[in-house]
Amino acid sequence: EGIRRFHVDCNCLSGSLPDLPRSFPFLKELNLSNQQCCPDLNSSNIGLSGSVPDGLSNLFDLAELDLSENSISGSIPSDIGNLPRLKTFNVSNNIMTST
Repeated sequence: EGIRRFHVDCNCLSGSLPDLPRSFPFLKELNLSNQQCCPDLNSSNIGLSGSVPDGLSNLFDLAELDLSENSISGSIPSDIGNLPRLKTFNVSNNIMTST
């Protein structure tokens, strides 16, 4: 199998989001929230950026996805509604757009 729960909230990560289905095909919970919380490090850290990757519907077991408090842009992929077990999807406090 593989990683089922991956929680790295508040770790000052930056850059774009990984290809989630390829990187974590058996994922149930992913928390990459609040990557801007680095007061002692570089205050210009904007956290994770880019868009929410397409292909989320391939993560059949995903129940929780928290990407809040970053600099994620774009719109929510349309296939997010095809996740049968998804209970929590948090992208608050980003720079998302609606379509």
